[in-house]
Amino acid sequence: IEHKFPQIKPLPFAKVFRKADANAIDLFARLLEYTLTERQGAIDAIVRPFFDELRDPSTKLSDSRHNTRQVRELPPLFDFTR
Repeated sequence: IEHKFPQIKPLPFAKVFRKADANAIDLFARLLEYTLTERQGAIDAIVRPFFDELRDPSTKLSDSRHNTRQVRELPPLFDFTR
């Protein structure tokens, strides 16, 4: 028995995730690339513009767990100067 799957035209991520940031969509598309040789690796992914804010020393972390308007420093995990 031979089964033929229907041809489905893909939708661009920007149409599916209309409110998403362009840098997030770009990263998402690169990480989900079907062709292995074209797919973004972990090291290449963390240098994408999506993560620029984490490399900015003035970036603060909002305390969303406690519904306060307090901000905290980013943990040293994001200190890429070391």
